[in-house]
Amino acid sequence: HHCAYINNCVSFSNYKNYCLLLFYTMLLSMQTFLLSLFRLSFGAKLPSAELFKVVLLLTILFPVALSCGSLFAQHLKLACKGFTTIEYKLYLFEYDVNSSAQHIHEYDLGLLDNLKSVMGAHISLWLWPWNKPEGDGIHFERDKFRASLMDSDSDSSYGDDDGSGDGDDEGVGKGSDNEARRSWSGHCNHHQE
Repeated sequence: HHCAYINNCVSFSNYKNYCLLLFYTMLLSMQTFLLSLFRLSFGAKLPSAELFKVVLLLTILFPVALSCGSLFAQHLKLACKGFTTIEYKLYLFEYDVNSSAQHIHEYDLGLLDNLKSVMGAHISLWLWPWNKPEGDGIHFERDKFRASLMDSDSDSSYGDDDGSGDGDDEGVGKGSDNEARRSWSGHCNHHQE
């Protein structure tokens, strides 16, 4: 998707860097906010010009820390569940998230493997901008059990049978709206192997 905050597209190749940008911006903003608040509260009496700067800094940093923190929390939640932003929006549109029923997501590999697919295989390097995730950004590992449930549930209308991505599936458009959304989601986000 295109992110207006960084004026760039966020995709497979730079998603880890985007998450790290949010994380470190949130940490730096919170640290500076707390240090400025400490100086304002417990420091010696400040001259009016410096007091104005500290109050202005606090006013700017709080919303920055809050927005980066909420964006980071949202993307961490998506990464832990194996969703892309588009898949999650489709999921919210398709299912009642307040129901107690379990919904199947075939790309959910479990917490640790989901995080490795975003942050890279070496956990010790997750907080650094190198150690890119493995893969090509087109083909993704699927949980075989969940994928078999999805394939049997949708009567082969989820994605292409041949994996070509050409959209000429016979099942697309002939079933319900949910089948068409599942097929569209498969074409846009993950090609089947």
